[in-house]
Amino acid sequence: MKRRLIFGFVTALLAVNLLIGARVYSKSSESSPKDSAYPSMKLFAEVMEKVRRDYVDGQDLTYKKLVYGALKGMISTLDPHSEFLEPEAFNELQNDTEGHFGGLGIVIAMKDNFITVVAPMEDSPGFKAGILAGDRIIKIDGKSSEHMALTEAVKNLRGDPDTCVMRVATLASADASALSFLANPRYRQQLVQTRAGAVVLSAAHAHDCPTAALVCENPYATYARIASLLHAMPAAAPGVHPSAIVAASARIDPTAHVGALSVIGERVVVGPRVCVGPYCLIEEGVTLAAEAHLVGRVTLCRDVEIGARALLQPGTVIGGDGFGFAPERGQWLKVPQLGTVRIGADVEIGANTTIDRGAIDDTIIEEGVKLDNLIQVGHNVRIGAHSALAACVGISGSTTIGKRCMIGGAVGFAGHLVICDDVVITGFSMVSRSITRPGVYSGGFPLEEANTWRRLVARFKRSDSLVTRLKRLERAAGAAPDQEEDDD
Repeated sequence: MKRRLIFGFVTALLAVNLLIGARVYSKSSESSPKDSAYPSMKLFAEVMEKVRRDYVDGQDLTYKKLVYGALKGMISTLDPHSEFLEPEAFNELQNDTEGHFGGLGIVIAMKDNFITVVAPMEDSPGFKAGILAGDRIIKIDGKSSEHMALTEAVKNLRGDPDTCVMRVATLASADASALSFLANPRYRQQLVQTRAGAVVLSAAHAHDCPTAALVCENPYATYARIASLLHAMPAAAPGVHPSAIVAASARIDPTAHVGALSVIGERVVVGPRVCVGPYCLIEEGVTLAAEAHLVGRVTLCRDVEIGARALLQPGTVIGGDGFGFAPERGQWLKVPQLGTVRIGADVEIGANTTIDRGAIDDTIIEEGVKLDNLIQVGHNVRIGAHSALAACVGISGSTTIGKRCMIGGAVGFAGHLVICDDVVITGFSMVSRSITRPGVYSGGFPLEEANTWRRLVARFKRSDSLVTRLKRLERAAGAAPDQEEDDD
């Protein structure tokens, strides 16, 4: 009874203080600036009391619930990425951003009604899995994230840190220990039936995924990052194999590896963490930048420069003489090939591809270029950064291919051409003229059944006589001839 009286007295005292304080704040607000907190706080308190008094079931609304709701509304008006978190949600967020990761370790926000990744946190599971800023999270545990509250997403974007994916596999062959991906819609039916532990795919196919899904804008690239982690190639042990032959003037970094029966010529520089596989021939003056990798049986002729992290597959020959001969009285006189070849960083060159040295200036392969197997690059050719060329392409001397071009298999280039940036050329095309506008170009005939093909060829051979007959008919009828005729 005594405790109740004390509690009632304290409550009454607090009420008196609130009334006195409200009057003081009211008077002070008359002379305070318009942006003063006191009038706003008074208004907030009046509205809160009115809600509790007049709102339906207002007696069930606690001050805590009303204040938290007001704070959420206030913070949400600042920008699309800010949100007030209640203590429970805040603790969940701390668990995802500190110490042992029980969640993905990503910063998320609401964008276009979907949970969107703002940034992955370094060394978190999300970071290691290749999640990128801008990726959308379409589903969480099979539930659509559209219109989902961030607090609910933070709570649900968690998992068992001990869950283990051991390898990558195709959709058809994967089991619960494997991760797969879908980049080509042709394999959509395999996605529906897959038993993979997780699948990397785009938002367009997320609803068809029967298992855990990593939704991203570029599934193939994300898969590549994950596969590189799960199936990382073991680093070669530093040092020179006893059977290798190394010139006295060569400089080999202590962290580099030189494989069995390789030959290193005079003044060669082998940089940090370079791997020279077995049976390689590296002639005088060659430079290998950091982390370049020669798989095996690679030949680098004199003074060739290989950029950082370049990968050269078996049988590659870089820096052989270009095809330069001057005619003289019915014979051929060899023209000295005095340039070299310069390969940029992050270039990959396929098996048995050859790149000729320049006649006077250098042959240049810029950074990020990807060359498939069995490609011939003539002397003084220049291939722009991040272009990709499929197998059996042939490039005649002094042709320039721009940046970010994609060249299909068995395309042939005449010499002294200029191909602008962002050009796509389909397979088996013959390029005999320069290309000055970005776009997709084709020059090969598609396959036909043999009898159909013979008829098409016969008609093609008769096309000139048909054009002649048509012109005669046009002249007889008084029609103007076609002015767009091209006799080239």
